[in-house]
Amino acid sequence: MGMVEFLITGGVVLLIFGGSRIPSLLKAMGEAKAGYRRAIDGKDDSDAETLD
Repeated sequence: MGMVEFLITGGVVLLIFGGSRIPSLLKAMGEAKAGYRRAIDGKDDSDAETLD
């Protein structure tokens, strides 16, 4: 993605969500990504049975 596309996308996000909501939006996206990785790695399944 080029610099122009990045700036346009950032401008649109700023217009839609506003400057004060962007940090909370990024935090939520980071937590979702971490949760997804934990689920993929199997670390989130504490009650799952192991197959031997």
